[in-house]
Amino acid sequence: MVDAVVRDGASSAGVDRVAGDQRRRIVWNKVMAASYAVDTAFLALFAIAGAISGSVALGYGVGAAAVSAGAHIATASGLNLKAKDPSLVEPLVIYAIALQL
Repeated sequence: MVDAVVRDGASSAGVDRVAGDQRRRIVWNKVMAASYAVDTAFLALFAIAGAISGSVALGYGVGAAAVSAGAHIATASGLNLKAKDPSLVEPLVIYAIALQL
């Protein structure tokens, strides 16, 4: 996975650092997914109480699942390493803001 992305001739310390960074990013992706799940659960409770439409909770949950899966796939496959910011902060923040609107 990571070894394929690292250029030939890279030191093993560099490969270890990249692999460690990727593992941390995957953990953060899981934290992000858990946070979205809690948000979705609260929206579902609001829907059950009749404060909002159930479609709001469903739409938010689907969008959250999509971004969480996409971030995980990009990180697990190493595609994120081709980006200027391998943590994908900017696109994830933009998506999160759009999801809130």
